[in-house]
Amino acid sequence: MISYLLDLSYTLANRRSRLPSRGFAGSSSNGVTEAFGNVAENFSFADKKKAPVVGLAFAGQGAQ
Repeated sequence: MISYLLDLSYTLANRRSRLPSRGFAGSSSNGVTEAFGNVAENFSFADKKKAPVVGLAFAGQGAQ
């Protein structure tokens, strides 16, 4: 179990995209349900600072 957690923590820290926020929870299924219920009650979206930028590239071919 400890080896699995060490591998998971390494992957989350070094092999994933660095997004603005991260989170995890470890508990019994009842504990997780309660924790996410508490988060959902207090959740709010951040204000958008600017319009998102969208970039597209069309190669003229299908995905092959």
